Amino acid sequence: MSRRPSHLARLLAILLVAGAVAIGCQASASPSGTPSAEQATSSVQEQEQSPWDAIFNGFLPWQPGSAQDEAADESDASQEDATPQHAAALGMLAEHTRYASLTDTEKTVYDAILSGLRDHDDAISFSSSGVDTDRLGDILYDVLFDNPDIFWASSSASWELSGGTLVLHPVYFYGRADAEAMQASIDATVEDIMANSLAGADTDAEKALALSKWIADNTTYNDEDADAEQNIDSVFSGHVSVCAGYSKALSYLLTKCGIDSLVITGNATNSDGVAAAHAWVLAELDGMLTYLEPTWMDSDGTALCFEYFGMSDEECSRMHEADGGNDVSGLEVVSDHIASYTASSSTYSRDWAASCIRDAASQGSTMASFVLEDASAHDALMADVQGALMSDALAGTQYESQSSFQYIDNGTMHAVTLIFSS
Repeated sequence: MSRRPSHLARLLAILLVAGAVAIGCQASASPSGTPSAEQATSSVQEQEQSPWDAIFNGFLPWQPGSAQDEAADESDASQEDATPQHAAALGMLAEHTRYASLTDTEKTVYDAILSGLRDHDDAISFSSSGVDTDRLGDILYDVLFDNPDIFWASSSASWELSGGTLVLHPVYFYGRADAEAMQASIDATVEDIMANSLAGADTDAEKALALSKWIADNTTYNDEDADAEQNIDSVFSGHVSVCAGYSKALSYLLTKCGIDSLVITGNATNSDGVAAAHAWVLAELDGMLTYLEPTWMDSDGTALCFEYFGMSDEECSRMHEADGGNDVSGLEVVSDHIASYTASSSTYSRDWAASCIRDAASQGSTMASFVLEDASAHDALMADVQGALMSDALAGTQYESQSSFQYIDNGTMHAVTLIFSS
């Protein structure tokens, strides 16, 4: 799974006394103190690996199961119960779930799998008529990414064909009782988040930023046990996760706030041109669509990379390519960098940058995040930063006695993060 672009690991320290520049680790900033993954019954045949198994590092391999003497009874769950978690409430995103991209036959399979997973069924049965068994793994993934609340099920399963019935055998991380206990623990954590992390957050964007910050502050990225860390329990209970866990947890919290979102999957490319599987979020905030990158926003406690909050389609596409699981083509996705100062080449000035730095310092922040609208504005800010901008801007503030400051230059995002105090 893609962690983040390697160029973001560059942390530069401006040594004002010596006039030297040292390279260290990654960080980011906020402009204020409150920043906000067929088997016949007579024999077992090996099935080709689903493309998703290659895409999602850490998912257990998809393998056909052994034939059973009897097929499981079909679930009697209603069509309404099988509706994806967000679908009934989604506004402009309603037609862009993974479910919406399926054929009618695949939707029937999806509905059966969703109902079966919610009921914790060991055998989920549905008609084999018209079903492409090579697509079963993909449909299971669609269910899990459309419905991030299902944390107890793995992306792995086995299946068998019995007469005209396909029987899917899911793999569960938790038995029913343990899943209920974990759900209670998650509910308590979410209740605490809603009570304590959303103070002063009035708009959708402010709430999404506060929730993204909570996830970053309380989660460590680690892909050593990637399959077990794909789901929301890895964030709310284990506090160790990967991109799918980060993104599902954010989508889950947004839903609790009445904010529509989708977990998007695809590839993310680092500065060396290496693409790896990744997940991120598309959210509708205050009537506008924007991309949220909770994994890359997290920097393991050093700071937060706010340039990845509120990305437009153009900004996101610089390093992300969706895999088409969600058909988001044609949607207008705009930037909403509420945690960063923004300017274009026509509006940028040294005085403006200095005023932003002083504004951040006056609000008690130890850093200021800038996302510039074009390369020219970014280059102009970098030239000023490498001069005496920070020392001049911070004169008369609590930071004026510092002999060194730090910054990060993220040229791909036209972003610069200035750090006043470690």
